[in-house]
Amino acid sequence: MINVSLVHKRLQTASFGRKIYAFETIDSTNSCARVMAGAGAPEGTVVIAELQTSGRGRMGRSWVANPQENLTFSVVLRPGMSSLNLLPLLTGIAVADAVREAAGVEPDCKWPNDLLLGGRKFCGILLEGSLRDEALEFAVAGIGINVNQLLFPPDLSDRATSLRLICGRDFNL
Repeated sequence: MINVSLVHKRLQTASFGRKIYAFETIDSTNSCARVMAGAGAPEGTVVIAELQTSGRGRMGRSWVANPQENLTFSVVLRPGMSSLNLLPLLTGIAVADAVREAAGVEPDCKWPNDLLLGGRKFCGILLEGSLRDEALEFAVAGIGINVNQLLFPPDLSDRATSLRLICGRDFNL
């Protein structure tokens, strides 16, 4: 499992990651985060899981990530309507910046929701939100990062990669 207390010790943010809910197994971190956001969870709340049984990507595609090898998490966001159109771009840039800092590589952003290394996908982002009375109540950014995975299913092997495959070393999740 992710060491939540270690994450808290290293955080340099006022709100993001201050509340972390870690699960060994969950259907979908996005589904859980949506429920929490609807119940008033503050911006920056994170739901992370070792294994998602129903992880999903854009257009209803499934997102499969090996437990203890990858990061699958969702973050509750509460942006104003004025920044709604920028949210997919800003989320991709934020994740690319974090990967650059952690791994020393320069990801390419394939809009609206993929990050690539060497032309292969290693990260997917799924944004979902809730509107109420023509106002954005909340958004949830689901993020899946292939970190230490070495093998991929045959239908993905020519399009997927991981930080470990690109950098040639293991990463502490």
